[in-house]
Amino acid sequence: MRPDIARAVSVLSKFMTNPSDEHMRAVDQTIRYLYATWFLAIEYSAENDDILFIASDASFADDTETRHSSQGYIMTLFGGPVAWKATKQNTVSSSTTEVELRGVYVVTKEAYAMERLL
Repeated sequence: MRPDIARAVSVLSKFMTNPSDEHMRAVDQTIRYLYATWFLAIEYSAENDDILFIASDASFADDTETRHSSQGYIMTLFGGPVAWKATKQNTVSSSTTEVELRGVYVVTKEAYAMERLL
């Protein structure tokens, strides 16, 4: 459960069947990062001011091969992450606004699910 590497894992997973030397170096770097930060832990605290905090972001056409955009979100409860995702959008968008709105739509659906759960 490491939301700090969600984007790296998402990108690297595309090349699992035929990784290049560059991809293997990126995997090694991710593993070194995990090893260097093994002592860090997710902490939850009732004293945190933000009971439920939701953040979302999207990036327009950052995949140069397919022109797909990426998006991600994180939800924290009492200061610790409970849900997160970093992924490529399913469709090609024509503007930054469209990409951001698609990202907000996805996180809003997840927020409703979280609300029903809580």
